[in-house]
Amino acid sequence: MMLEYVKEYFALKAKALELDGDQDPSSAGYKYEDPRTGEIFTFKRRGVYKRNGRTLVPTSGKLKNKDSPNGN
Repeated sequence: MMLEYVKEYFALKAKALELDGDQDPSSAGYKYEDPRTGEIFTFKRRGVYKRNGRTLVPTSGKLKNKDSPNGN
């Protein structure tokens, strides 16, 4: 019983970290790309994230817009 709960918890947590295709773009948050695979991850908070031993690169969202020279 406890093992099933733990598996469900981590499955839901992983799902929450990924961008859902049906999600409203205005509520998406910070998007990061895996430089090797091109896979996109979305997080609610800005920060340094790693997947598969690689540091994810910010691609769009609030962080990208804030740091761009023209403010877009």
